[in-house]
Amino acid sequence: MSVLDLKADNILYNAMTNTSFLIDGGLSAPLGSCIDPAAFQEENQTNVEARKSEYWYGAPECWSVRPIPVLATAAMDIHCLGALMYNLLQNTSSEMNALVDSCLEIDPHKRPTLAEVIASLESMDLVNIELANIK
Repeated sequence: MSVLDLKADNILYNAMTNTSFLIDGGLSAPLGSCIDPAAFQEENQTNVEARKSEYWYGAPECWSVRPIPVLATAAMDIHCLGALMYNLLQNTSSEMNALVDSCLEIDPHKRPTLAEVIASLESMDLVNIELANIK
């Protein structure tokens, strides 16, 4: 499943239980299936570019000119994760900046996989405790 709309507004955190919940999966699509054309397709390239700018946290390959379908990929969520980290993290190390930049690659084939993101974070020794609490 690809969430396609991973952003801070769609994460609910319960501090009492130290648990995060992903909410609002309305744009989600099974991997390899067509993503919602009503949400991601526009009439012309000018409108596509405007949407990309407005919703920069979404992967650029999500947007297309009607009727060109776009299939959901894991790389789309990696881009959203990079945008989320970019928005939330401040004064980070050069290693973390490089990871965020790699997640935000325009070319989805150059983005890391989720396993690679986790391995990078673990190698930075920043999130061992947090990763143990992810369910």
